[in-house]
Amino acid sequence: MLISDISLTKKLSLSFGIVLLMLSCLLVFNNSTINFSQNNFNKLLHNDIAIENIADDVNISLLQLRRREKDFLLRNNLTYVQQHQKEWHNFQNKIELLQQIASKNPHLAISEHIEMLSQNAEKYQKSFTNLVRVKEKMGLNSRTGLQRDFTQAAHSLSTALAEYDVANLYQQYLLLRRWEKDFVRTQDDKYMQRLFSTLLKYESMLSLSALQANAKQMQQQALAGYKQALSHYLIQQDSREKVIAYEQLRLFSHKMEASIMGVFIENGPALALQIRRNEKSYLLTADEHYATKTNASILALKKQINASKIPVKHSENLLALLNTYDFSFNHLTTENKLAYTYTQALRNAAHKIEPLLHVIKNILEKSQQSAFSETLNSINNRQVVSLIIGLFILLAGLLSTIILSRLISQPINAMMKVVTNIAKGDLSLRFENNRGDEIGKLATAINAMVETLNEIANQADLIAQGDFSVEILPQSKTDKLAISLNEMKNQITYRTRLMQESEGALQAANNTLVQQNELKNQLSKMTEFDNKSNYLQTICDKTISSLAKLTGAGHGALYVANENNGNLKDCLTLMGSYALKKNHVSQVVPIGAGLVGQCAKEKMTIIVTEVPGDYIYINSALGKQLPLNIILTPVMFEQKLIAVIELASFSPFTQVQQEMLQQVTEYIGFIINQQKSKQLLRDLQAGS
Repeated sequence: MLISDISLTKKLSLSFGIVLLMLSCLLVFNNSTINFSQNNFNKLLHNDIAIENIADDVNISLLQLRRREKDFLLRNNLTYVQQHQKEWHNFQNKIELLQQIASKNPHLAISEHIEMLSQNAEKYQKSFTNLVRVKEKMGLNSRTGLQRDFTQAAHSLSTALAEYDVANLYQQYLLLRRWEKDFVRTQDDKYMQRLFSTLLKYESMLSLSALQANAKQMQQQALAGYKQALSHYLIQQDSREKVIAYEQLRLFSHKMEASIMGVFIENGPALALQIRRNEKSYLLTADEHYATKTNASILALKKQINASKIPVKHSENLLALLNTYDFSFNHLTTENKLAYTYTQALRNAAHKIEPLLHVIKNILEKSQQSAFSETLNSINNRQVVSLIIGLFILLAGLLSTIILSRLISQPINAMMKVVTNIAKGDLSLRFENNRGDEIGKLATAINAMVETLNEIANQADLIAQGDFSVEILPQSKTDKLAISLNEMKNQITYRTRLMQESEGALQAANNTLVQQNELKNQLSKMTEFDNKSNYLQTICDKTISSLAKLTGAGHGALYVANENNGNLKDCLTLMGSYALKKNHVSQVVPIGAGLVGQCAKEKMTIIVTEVPGDYIYINSALGKQLPLNIILTPVMFEQKLIAVIELASFSPFTQVQQEMLQQVTEYIGFIINQQKSKQLLRDLQAGS
């Protein structure tokens, strides 16, 4: 059996089977390569990557420790100390696990770094514990520790100083003495009113003040004496008595001043406020500048107390309270410096831990990269082998494909040449067939198709030459080409007849439409003539000119009936003409005389197709000739003869033109009748 006789299905199956077998071999080899790669990468993940993950966990745990540390330093809350302790145990467990894995993998050389990491972690935790102890001693808030001590001392000092806060009272006393002296000097009532107003305010402030009981009582007694002396002064009339009364008034005012100065500490409350403000600034910022300012304010307040005139017992009490506050505050600043030392120590330890973690991670990454490179080289070698096998399979498949394609493409290309020539119209070629496969069967079918097409083409040539008697016989009931050609022949015959009929009807309709449009234009022009001119003859000339152009006439005339003119009552007068010399035609035509008169008499259209020899010639610059057709149409308005239109032409007047004249005469009758009425009105107006 020749290979050309094997069916295409078997050829394709054989080629596909060879390629599939080779691909199966390649898949088996690739599968073994993949298994090898997976096993090596699993080992890699189990060792180095596991250690790297633990190192990352240690780093995360360190970050959590630092977070709890900062939370405690910011909020001074022991809850964060408990959380820090819990995270510290977790951190220790991670380091121990890292040490165990490192001992099982000595090639990594990270044991020394892990030991240093553990030592610095212990230093960090010890420093944090000391820091918490110092913070508790200092006081986590204003209600605990040293903060509580100096806060209580500050409150006691503020309460005690409130008993000596007479600055506002002393100011009112000075104002009182001012109005007193102004009044004594001028005896003006306005100063007396100010004196009494200030006196009332001073008395109110004294009753509300927090002065010591003894000092307050002395003030009230002196104030009562002052008021009594003032009243006595005001009722005196004799100048000598006034002087004695004023001296008594001054005596009581000096007693008031002496009692005030006995409890007055200059700037005492203000200095106490400065101390508290600088203290709070120090607690917020831990800046030594504010501690220095606090101590300076304490020293200034001590000087003011010592310089005051208050009783010794009272000054000693105030100084004792101030010394208690001073001791507590300075003790707190000392502890705060110690807290700063512990804070720096734990931060230094933490900063040493972080680089160690980076070093360990870098060592692990390098080890991982080295193991990865070794595994990758092994995988690459196996992939090179797979690539070589794949290329061999590709070449084998390509070779089998080329052979198979040549076995299929060569006869197909030969058939394509035949089919291409058939597509170009050459039906003389045939395909030489000596094959037994599907291509051979296809070639036989193509040859049969060419024979059929050749026969149908010959029959189509006869139809194209106009021979519609040709009958194309279908090869079968499904021979769509032959059936369609027969149908096409019948349709061509039928449509040719319809097109001839439609063309005539379309031409007639088109001519009618053109003439109707022209009629509308001429009617529009006539309306314009009527609106622009008041003279009948002018309108008649333009009207007959438009009608001649509308109908294609060589000349035309428009005779108007005379209704009321005595001698010309039964006559028609020439009022408009087209291409006529008026001396060659009758100016007045009696009704019944000639064609014009007969048309007026019968009031019917007259058409003449045999023009007599004595009729007027149609003249042009090139010559003259008798017209061949004449039409005369009466112009009526309300059943009354208005005029007669006469048109002459070389061509017969069509039915459409005649209908157009019938339509236009009604409008012309209206225009002429209207102009005659206007003329009659003008004549009557002129006669009157």
